[in-house]
Parts: sequence; structure tokens; C-alpha cells
Amino acid sequence: MDIVYSALTKREAPFAQDVYDLATWYAITPLSEQSVAEGGVQYIPDFTRGAWINRKANFALDREW
Repeated sequence: MDIVYSALTKREAPFAQDVYDLATWYAITPLSEQSVAEGGVQYIPDFTRGAWINRKANFALDREW
């Protein structure tokens, strides 16, 4: 991961995930534990406050890679 990060920063290229994607991924374990403790309640908070609807998807790296 460090190699990818340093290559992206050298080229000033966008990272494949943004801070909201990372927050969602890091929230999975504690939310799963809470869900089990509460009998299976299902929820994931919307860290973007609805902005994900209009966000441009960046799923792949460009041709330079």
C-alpha cells in the first residue's frame, strides 16, 4: 500500500478511495458488533450526508498504471 500511495502522490493522481469510503470500511467491524449485540439491527451511517448520489465513481486507475 505504501508503494501505491507514494506513486500517487508523486504524480498528484487521485486515490482510488476517498475519505468517506475509508470511513465506511473502518466502521464495518464496530457496526457489525453493535448489530449482533442489538439482535441483528442493520445499519450503516451515511458519512457523506447524501453526497454519494452525485459523486463521480473512481473505480480504476488510468492508463499510466
